[in-house]
Amino acid sequence: MSSINDTQTVEDRFFFDHDAAKTWPARSYGPTWNGFVTPRVDRATLVAVLADVVTDDETSYLAYAVHEDGSAALVDIEGSVDHLKADPTSGLYDLGALGWTLWATAS
Repeated sequence: MSSINDTQTVEDRFFFDHDAAKTWPARSYGPTWNGFVTPRVDRATLVAVLADVVTDDETSYLAYAVHEDGSAALVDIEGSVDHLKADPTSGLYDLGALGWTLWATAS
């Protein structure tokens, strides 16, 4: 795993703990959460990750939406909704807010 700090800006990649074969680019990382990385991603990466999450049998998500105002929502099988909002300065989405178990690829 890469050495990650609170302000690192990299073009590193991350993956879910259950599927290291699929990776996505991280523009930066926030503080680690329970030992896992918290990638900050651009809109295109967010859409790609969410599209994969709702079709992955290992997750409990059914649908997602990413809106023009920078907000995003992810709905799980129980009807709960997780919300994300792009940072107004960087335009990046902090996946750490979702509490997912993600790892950085070795760099």
